Amino acid sequence: MPLRKLLTTTAALFTLTALGCGPFALGGDTTYEYEDEGRICFGDDPWMGDGSVLHPGETLRLTVVFNDCLSSSCTDFHDTACSIDIDDKTITVTSEGSYTDTTQTSRACTDDCNVSSASCEGPELQEGSYTLHHGDDTYEFVVPPDDEDTAGCLEP
Repeated sequence: MPLRKLLTTTAALFTLTALGCGPFALGGDTTYEYEDEGRICFGDDPWMGDGSVLHPGETLRLTVVFNDCLSSSCTDFHDTACSIDIDDKTITVTSEGSYTDTTQTSRACTDDCNVSSASCEGPELQEGSYTLHHGDDTYEFVVPPDDEDTAGCLEP
């Protein structure tokens, strides 16, 4: 290929790429997937739990929060799910969720804050100390809690 034609072709590809077109275009939507990861909160509020404190005989309700703030105009939220399995005083939570970041293809993003989360219910818990496993994280908590400060989200 003559040098002049090569330079012309290279310049054309560079221009198309810079305009967001062509085979080497940058950008596009990115999908993020989560499996057995995220913050565990008591109750149904994905921000910091709904202040729920577990007492003996109450149903275990958890929310798994997969991410931090996302713009609603630049995010397509997908289905999420979680489940709770309990064996004596050991609780295992499994979760999955995903979202697509459309920042590259959206014209402007709003400055709001949304999260991708999944809520699930388990059995009634009895008094005692519990260990909760979720992916690589392990949490310890007591029913009833030692103090009201244990309401909200768990820390590994």
